Amino acid sequence: FYVLCNFDAVIARNRLDAHDAGLYAAGLILTKAALMAPSFVGVLLYPRFATDETAASLRLAVTAVAGFGLLATVATALLPQFALVLAGGKQYAGIAHDLWLFTLVGSVWSIVQVLVLDSLARRGSGVAILTWFAVVALPVLVVITHVGVIGLILIVGMVGAALALVLTFAPRDRLPSPA
Repeated sequence: FYVLCNFDAVIARNRLDAHDAGLYAAGLILTKAALMAPSFVGVLLYPRFATDETAASLRLAVTAVAGFGLLATVATALLPQFALVLAGGKQYAGIAHDLWLFTLVGSVWSIVQVLVLDSLARRGSGVAILTWFAVVALPVLVVITHVGVIGLILIVGMVGAALALVLTFAPRDRLPSPA
């Protein structure tokens, strides 16, 4: 999971020019903040994930994390100049009005993190396979689409959202296990 949600920084540095890679890195500060800020929710509920047969704990965790993500994304969209201060300052003004996208993607990754923790608590081995598949898919999508800063963060967000959907709708009692 941590390889996946940090891989885009390596891709950005290798696929974008220095200026765009700098803008992307500034946006990533908000992505990481949105990812890490609500991470305590999954940690607090981890023991309940392993024992809760009704999935109520998972719903509670995803709702809490999604609510925080929505609040953070709206705040970033409404206050881009304040968000820009957090992202590195005026030298990154070129990304100011797109910072909400980075916050949104971090929020998606935060939901994925809760879903991964839920799967691990249930000893689901399939989450590793699904996550490594996403790790492979991410650079392939970037290479075949030849994207810039906004395109890259959108691809990262789509990969995260796809993984979240798969983990959400996979049977809670078992994910596909390695052969």
